[in-house]
Amino acid sequence: MHNQALLTVLFLLSYALCAISQGSSEIDKYLQLVAENRLVEDPIERDTLVLWNYASICEEMARVQDPRTLAYLDTLTKMSLASNWPTARGFYYRAYGRYHDFRGETTQALDYYDKAIKSLEANNGNTAQIAFTYVLKGFLLSNSGFHLECRKVLKQGMPYAQKTHLKNSLCLMIDWMGDYYYYGVNDTVDYNKALFYYKQVEEILPQISYQRIIADNHAVLSGCYNNLGDKEKADYHFIIADSISKKHNLDFVRSALYSDKGDFLTEISRHNEAHAFFKKAYDIGKESKHIEFRSRREHDMWRSYKNIGNFEMAFHHYEEWNWMEDSLANQEVGLKYAELEKKYDLVKKENTIASLKTKEASSRLKYMVLLGILSLVALVLIIRKNRQIDKSKRALINSYKVAEYALYEGEKNERSRIASELHDNVNSKIAAIKWQLESIGLIDNEQQKVLDNSIGMIESTYQDVRQISHNLVPHELEEVGLQGAVESLLVKLNASNDTQFEVSYDQKLAGSLTSKIYPIYNITLELINNVLRHAQAGKAKVTMNQNPTHLKVIVEDDGLGYDPEVIEEGFGIRSIQERVKSLRGKLNIESIVGRGTKVEILIPV
Repeated sequence: MHNQALLTVLFLLSYALCAISQGSSEIDKYLQLVAENRLVEDPIERDTLVLWNYASICEEMARVQDPRTLAYLDTLTKMSLASNWPTARGFYYRAYGRYHDFRGETTQALDYYDKAIKSLEANNGNTAQIAFTYVLKGFLLSNSGFHLECRKVLKQGMPYAQKTHLKNSLCLMIDWMGDYYYYGVNDTVDYNKALFYYKQVEEILPQISYQRIIADNHAVLSGCYNNLGDKEKADYHFIIADSISKKHNLDFVRSALYSDKGDFLTEISRHNEAHAFFKKAYDIGKESKHIEFRSRREHDMWRSYKNIGNFEMAFHHYEEWNWMEDSLANQEVGLKYAELEKKYDLVKKENTIASLKTKEASSRLKYMVLLGILSLVALVLIIRKNRQIDKSKRALINSYKVAEYALYEGEKNERSRIASELHDNVNSKIAAIKWQLESIGLIDNEQQKVLDNSIGMIESTYQDVRQISHNLVPHELEEVGLQGAVESLLVKLNASNDTQFEVSYDQKLAGSLTSKIYPIYNITLELINNVLRHAQAGKAKVTMNQNPTHLKVIVEDDGLGYDPEVIEEGFGIRSIQERVKSLRGKLNIESIVGRGTKVEILIPV
């Protein structure tokens, strides 16, 4: 009776909260189901149905980021504790996982998804719900860049998805396998393999009613057939995907459909036709609040305008894309701030964060002004050059070199300013905090341990900031160039590490890599750090070769090596992949357990 009374009170409270606010149609639907569930006579069945639908309300609120979500989750917690339903805890865990997932709190979301899976499996939960929980965990890993781990998780959940008569989760799992090869995750583009998986999804479509899955499947089938040369089938699936997307307002699917079509037309040099599709995708997505989605569209427009020769518009979209990519990076910084809030005094730290954000906004404004000035300078130089000489390919190349060097100088100046700010301002404040903590008088042993740990962490932060400020503007790059900077670094490392490096060049590197010199140096530095941290190698070698079109960098060692099929993909490798990709380069990794690792990057220059 106590449990039943508690559930009744909690239900009436939640229903009242919803009655005085506007919820989504999905939330209203589930609340109506909860109201109907309260009329079921059997107490266990009644509590089960009420909790099931209440958990669905919480997940839907988390999805739309409803401000009432935490209040409803708190009620769900009490309901799950009061319920006699064995799998109640699994749905409670999953709802909290969804809440953290949509807030971008990856670590917490993965922890709750793991708990939900264990609870649902241990209590013989509904196979459809177990499969969907595996999908949520897998997609979160994929969105965080851990594609190999996502693949393992989806394979673990596949048996559950195959058993249930609800095929949505099975479609999502198989579709991701197709995406793995269609979009070239880890440089594995294979349209035949992608088509193999997408056709499996197509066979299941008659058993589902989720229009987004149906539209998306036809969209990727169109892309596959385009790249495999079957225009008739490509156009057939394109028309279906476009029609469903328009009818059901599936802007994400429709925009991606047009963008993929533009990519294909670009590959076969039909740039004007490609531009028309990129423009449609851009018009659909430009009002979206999803900044990553908009960033992709800005990137499309930058490439498209460049391909059709409209360099003024190309530069405009390039600036927008860079700004959005900076915003996405700042979101990751925000997550780090959130972790700090849990460890240190909130009032002091909030003041520090406010100060940092003010400086960051000021820095961004200055950077945007600098880019505007540089763009004007570059435009003036191009106009003057075109008035003086013939409109030839040579003139265009020369003007690009001037603009590229100007951007390089701007980046160098900004790096110097940020490095100076970190060293002179941020580090001085960190040092002051350390000195103040060290001046604290007598305290008990437990407090002293906490104080010592805090001082140690501050000292570590001080060294990290100092190292970051040095790496932003390594003076060797300016004095002796890329080759000399790497040689100088390896001499220092050989004097203080067990791993001994040698360096090799076919010929002396060109002195002017302009704006690419910093990212190439940083990539090389990260590869060297990976050898020192993980390889346990006796010998390692850095090779740099340059021809008129490309620079090749090879870092190899005789260390432990690893099996790419079983090792988790670390952030270091993902970071290197993204940097190489931003330079339009290629990355290849060869590793054998017990025989070492060889990493090769090829950058156009």
